[in-house]
Amino acid sequence: VLECRELPVLDAIGSIDPYVILKMGSQPPQSTISVLKTRYPQWDARFFFIVQAEEADYLRVEIWDKDYATSDDVVGRVTIPLMELTDTQDLWLPVMRVKNSPPINDEEAKNDPFDTQLGSIHLKIQITHSEALSAKRTRLRSLLGELHSIEAKGKPCLFDFEGSPDRDAKDPRNTLLYSSELPHAVYENAMLTVSGKPVARGQLLSTGLRLIFAPKSTSEVAVHYDDSIDFAGNQHCKELTSIPLQTIKQADLQIQLGSGKEPQTLSKGVSLGSRSHTSSKGSKESWLRRIVCSDFRNLDFVIWCSEESAVSCVKDLLEVLETKAHTKINYSARLVRQLNANTTEDSKHLAGTKSRPYGVYDFETEFKRQKALGSKHWRVTNINEDYGLCETYPSKLMVPSSSRDSLLQETAKYRSKSRLPVLTWYDSTTGASISRCAQPKVGLSRNNSEADQAHVSNIRLTAATESAPSPSEGNTPGTWKEGTGQDEGSRLVIIDCRSELAADANSLLGKGTEQVENYKHCKLLFQNIANIHSVRSSLAILREAIMATNSDDDKGWLLKIHRSGWLGHIADIMQAASRAAYYVKQRSTPILVHCSDGWDRTAQVSALAQILLDPFYRTLEGFFVLIEKDWLSFGHKFKERLGLSHSVSETSPIFHQWIDCVWQLTTQFPEKFEFNEHLLRDIVFHLHTNWFSNFYCDCEREWVKSPSSSGLSLWSFFLANKSSYINKYYESPGPENKAKVLLPVATMKILQIWPSLYLMYDESFMGQDFYRVEKLQTGSEIVASHKSPTSQHKNFVWWEPDDWSPQCHDCKVAFTWFRRRHHCRACGRLYCHKCSNQRKPLLQLGIVKPVRVCERCADKIPGRKGSIVSMASLKSIDYEAGHLSPWAGFCKTSEAV
Repeated sequence: VLECRELPVLDAIGSIDPYVILKMGSQPPQSTISVLKTRYPQWDARFFFIVQAEEADYLRVEIWDKDYATSDDVVGRVTIPLMELTDTQDLWLPVMRVKNSPPINDEEAKNDPFDTQLGSIHLKIQITHSEALSAKRTRLRSLLGELHSIEAKGKPCLFDFEGSPDRDAKDPRNTLLYSSELPHAVYENAMLTVSGKPVARGQLLSTGLRLIFAPKSTSEVAVHYDDSIDFAGNQHCKELTSIPLQTIKQADLQIQLGSGKEPQTLSKGVSLGSRSHTSSKGSKESWLRRIVCSDFRNLDFVIWCSEESAVSCVKDLLEVLETKAHTKINYSARLVRQLNANTTEDSKHLAGTKSRPYGVYDFETEFKRQKALGSKHWRVTNINEDYGLCETYPSKLMVPSSSRDSLLQETAKYRSKSRLPVLTWYDSTTGASISRCAQPKVGLSRNNSEADQAHVSNIRLTAATESAPSPSEGNTPGTWKEGTGQDEGSRLVIIDCRSELAADANSLLGKGTEQVENYKHCKLLFQNIANIHSVRSSLAILREAIMATNSDDDKGWLLKIHRSGWLGHIADIMQAASRAAYYVKQRSTPILVHCSDGWDRTAQVSALAQILLDPFYRTLEGFFVLIEKDWLSFGHKFKERLGLSHSVSETSPIFHQWIDCVWQLTTQFPEKFEFNEHLLRDIVFHLHTNWFSNFYCDCEREWVKSPSSSGLSLWSFFLANKSSYINKYYESPGPENKAKVLLPVATMKILQIWPSLYLMYDESFMGQDFYRVEKLQTGSEIVASHKSPTSQHKNFVWWEPDDWSPQCHDCKVAFTWFRRRHHCRACGRLYCHKCSNQRKPLLQLGIVKPVRVCERCADKIPGRKGSIVSMASLKSIDYEAGHLSPWAGFCKTSEAV
């Protein structure tokens, strides 16, 4: 350990007393001395560890601040995978945040979502004997290569999908860049559970990008319903489960020693109650429990550990996940650096460029398509070329021809954040348009701006027909001669997305809404759309309802959805967008949309209204153009809303909510969209993976100047895999098929919860109990015919914990003190006495005496109830030596009984 640089200040006197602790596996930790009052400590201390390849996966380096009055404070952590180390390495590594790291106070640091501002540490690592590590590295890379082969399926594309090859909609959240994904650790004998229910048993692999759960082959599991049942749920036991590290919001770990002991919580997390398991004497069950993901997954992993060293490996993994959950990592930049090092023709199209930061949207091309560019009523202004007028607006703006630059400068002073009214969509047939801006600075004194009134009036007058005379250059900017008929009949509707109460409350802060009496021929409409805090709370309540595992919660499901208010918020946005589309198309009236600062509800309403009006935005490429124009170019606080910044109070799923609105449109007009719902779902998933750089910046200015924008483009990935996202029922509007304006039904009677997003990992979408008895077993198999035994039979049946099922899996009657729980010895599920009163021998487990089984398992096991099985039938089974009862060895050696 050589030195640290730029450590944060923790003491009241503006200093820090740092020291370093090193940990590896179950070995005792080692530490440096504390250096007093310096942010640039130097140690040059040497430490030695015995690297046991199967007992340690990571070298953990923690930086602490010595506090002589109270307990020491943790600064941050560096986790180094041993699999990525060579013989000798000299490393400068950033100090990553952990749960109790100090807050960020630097304003410049808050603007960079990937700048930890916790300093860096200089390490020199030398491995003297690396044979064991090399062997483990080779084994892990071989395992990862097998998973890659499952994903690649022989395709030359750089990115690919995971899942079974027969799935129509594959999950691109599970994509990977093969050349940059390196394995870190593997955990054998892992059990995946979803919503408290067992799914599959297999291997859990940790890489630099994600966690991968690889279930064991399901060909060993007998399935008896495939010929007669077409199941509509997700069969997780057949597919790889991929968890991008940056989507993990929380992880918890528990260790249970032997049987009859309570679990010991090693890290604070969501409490699910005690879960007792029966394990063999001396064994340990590590619970990497409740991995809460931002994509509405709630996963548990049970990892069986036979030795203390294996438990320490699981603890290491927990610390890695905790670090990833509290540190935002720019994976996109890492992948681009890897691309630059291994550039191929297939991968060049995936990386964005500085000259064109978005990829598909071009200002001139888009407004030429709208026919606004070239219209005598609109012009392009470069007044914001250096982003001096409004730093959150694009460099080029479309404004009325009669609004000169001097008028625009005065108007910007009157609008919040200088976001003056500008054009975003133009209807060339009627001259109506959609403009957007921020709220005016009215205040309690009811301030007025003649420049703003003139500019809004100019927008209103652009709705004149093409035959109408253009504004005279000699006129005063923003004024029209009265009595000429030019302003008669031309109206403008101002859509304030807030409630009237919220607008009045903003006047206390010096802002507010337009005084309609000062804006000639204008009408003001309030839309009552909730603010970011209400939306955040609404989604949190919806998540709680989705994550509930008690079967009794189904009875109150609709009530919980109603209480969350999520569908109500969706309805409000759709109603506002429908009203805007109606005024533009049916009344030929231009509209001006704003909320508070013009980058949340304004973007939602204006972008959704454009989808209703313009069929181009319902195509795959047009949808990308719309997002880049109204969300990326005109500005949206992606870093704060997605939680990339250090301001937790500003997080809110605004863009996610808008994508949900678009999905509601696709359900009502399924043939009007070129793309399918899988595209929308995957956009929501990739908001939090940090694998693509599309949502790293808040506006065009940051895209041009920020280093975070140099990354992979999500649109390039979608376009490279276009066939997976095309709607096969799409009706393209041709010359004969005239495009129509969409006016959806925006009522909660029609709107619904998005199943493939919110309920994709719900237990109800994993198959019913009668189907999962065979599907979800973890090592046991019910013998359908003892005449054709298989050598694949296992001797292990995983028993479902008592508190996982409040009711019988067959009759669905709740368990009580008088209605006891009973385990089926064949499948391990919980049943009542009436549903598990059958007795059958389990030959595949070496159990000769009939034991309790459920009725479903009894139907598939030969022999009558309570019958004694002949030794000849036992003899015909190929048992695994060393794992069965003494009868097994006797039957193999004895020729006659």
